[in-house]
Formats: sequence, structure tokens, C-alpha cells
Amino acid sequence: MFPRSTHETFAEKLYQTFKDHKRFVKPKLSRTDFTICHYAGDVTYQTELFLEKNKDLVVPEHQALLNASKCSFVSSLFPPLPEETSKSSKFSSIATGFKQQLQSLLETLNATEPHYPVCMMVWHIFYSRE
Repeated sequence: MFPRSTHETFAEKLYQTFKDHKRFVKPKLSRTDFTICHYAGDVTYQTELFLEKNKDLVVPEHQALLNASKCSFVSSLFPPLPEETSKSSKFSSIATGFKQQLQSLLETLNATEPHYPVCMMVWHIFYSRE
């Protein structure tokens, strides 16, 4: 999306966008790294080659081959490309595939109704003793 961007400009954009976010930290000794405070601990990411990695291309034939794997884990990582995507371009980037998977997950989540019977049962048992 930003053809002239570099890992430095990417980091600056992150610093500007997330400067007030409680889980985002700009390390003091680096101008291009950033830290995400995950529930299990802090993880520092380096922006060098970050943009280049998202431009990696997946050849449709490779995607189809990995999707056809007998290992369910491997095949789930490479869902079949939608027809319009495979026809419109010869290659698909890693980021595009990730975006499509995320969209599919959000559609699934939005179509469901969560139920919490165990939580309600525990709540009832806990509070009924008072």
C-alpha cells in the first residue's frame, strides 16, 4: 500500500498510531523496534524486513498442493483461494491470504451466538452460598 515505505517509516507510523495504547511500547534504545505487551509477557518485534515479509508471494500451485495435504494441520493453513482472487492475479501475498482468513473468521464469529452455561452454573453455586 505504501510503495516508498521503509522499516523506519513503518515504525514511525506504528509509534504515531499506537502511542497511547496500553499494550504498545516503544523501546527506549531503538528507533525501529516495538514491543507488544501480551498476556503472557512482553514481545519485542524488529521492523527490519517486516514489510518485505508481507510481500512474499504464494504461487497458486503451491497453495493448492499444500491445501491437498493429508495432514489436516497443513491443509488448514492453506485454504483454497477464492475463484476471483486466483483469476485476477497470478500471485497472492501472504498478507492477502491472512486478511482473507481473518475476514472468514470474523464472519463465522459474527454469525454465532455465544453461550456460557458453565460460567452461569459456577456463579450460581458461588453466590447461592452467601
